[in-house]
Amino acid sequence: MKQCSFFIALLLATISVTAQLPGKKFKTPFKAVDSHEYKVGEIVKMGSPSKGKLFENISIYNKTTFLETLSAVAGTAASVRSAVASKGRDIGSASGMNGEPKPAFTAADDTYSNQCASIEYFSFYQDKKNPSNKVTFVAAKMVSNPDITIVIDIESAIRDGELYSYNIDYSKIRESNLTTDSTTLTQFSSKIQTQFLSAIGSKDKQEITVNLLLSHKSVHQLVKLVTDDQSAYDFEGNEYKSSSISIGSKSSSYDLFNKVPTNVPVKVSVTFQKILPDVKVIRFASIKVYFADEVDGIYFSKNSGTLEIKNLKVNWQ
Repeated sequence: MKQCSFFIALLLATISVTAQLPGKKFKTPFKAVDSHEYKVGEIVKMGSPSKGKLFENISIYNKTTFLETLSAVAGTAASVRSAVASKGRDIGSASGMNGEPKPAFTAADDTYSNQCASIEYFSFYQDKKNPSNKVTFVAAKMVSNPDITIVIDIESAIRDGELYSYNIDYSKIRESNLTTDSTTLTQFSSKIQTQFLSAIGSKDKQEITVNLLLSHKSVHQLVKLVTDDQSAYDFEGNEYKSSSISIGSKSSSYDLFNKVPTNVPVKVSVTFQKILPDVKVIRFASIKVYFADEVDGIYFSKNSGTLEIKNLKVNWQ
């Protein structure tokens, strides 16, 4: 984090514009999940995104004028939590003074990796309707560009490696737990159910094949995959592209579609290339799927969704 200190003088010289997040604001030290007490003015460093090219727990708000503040856009969401929960999607905007649109929070992308920010204050938010939904946010200014304010769900960001921990022991424990974290899968459609089967690595070919099971209870479906649409990422932020795909008995190195009958599970495989065997876990994989009722035809369909899978343990063979 020493390299960030070169910009601190510039940061301190910038006139501060007060920003307000919903919730209870405080400036006293906050002990996070890594047992380190984070303080106002402390420099924090971002790690790598946990969702491919997008951070899941770090959002940005880039002021368009010097006088704009974070409070000006606080009304664009029910809470700042929705900015984080948007999982990379822009949460939208609302009309401000004179009907002008207000800027919205958006998920930080991989260009923010390894960049630094200075903590301005903390904000504790608890949902009144659901008290168990509570989170501590950090409002911080980018060191390299103080006009950019970032909002961090600090506990989740540290757990997911999106924010570097000051506690070396915690970092070591977190790295050792990577192989034990469970694989999670986010469905791409309520119409089609997907089950994760395995991630098989070939040491000889230096590739990993992700195997899935697709099923549904609708009329017969046509399902389509395109190799260029698929991506996988490791914990170092390296992206891997697909070299081949298969749906049932059909396979291709470009694109293909196949029939998935009603109530008949069909195996789907996506192979990612140029991966060394020392990659034990795929941090995140996104698999885009196109689908349509068989009678309509896949090429006339606008239906698509992206399957998201986290923490895929690779069985190298």
